[in-house]
Amino acid sequence: MINQFAIVGKIIKIKPKSKDYKITELIVSVKRPPKKTDGTFEIDSIKCSLSENIGKSVLEHCSPGDTIGINGRIQSDGENNIIAVEKAIFLNEITKKNEPKN
Repeated sequence: MINQFAIVGKIIKIKPKSKDYKITELIVSVKRPPKKTDGTFEIDSIKCSLSENIGKSVLEHCSPGDTIGINGRIQSDGENNIIAVEKAIFLNEITKKNEPKN
């Protein structure tokens, strides 16, 4: 069995869940395929949980509106499913490097 999760989306919200930064909460908006008949997409808001090191890095390098890639796994606490992030890729930094200079 494989428990893997991968998304690319825009950060809606990012905040530490505790004062010691052990866990950081991240909410990412992702377009849900396929397009609707009017040409738009429905949007899913996915709540992710980041461990201490990943959370600190994301807090340092990202802000709401930035694009991020997430790899992780789905965990269940019995009532809720949580995306436990194992790797975060800061796509805004890559995009900024590839933009033409004026």
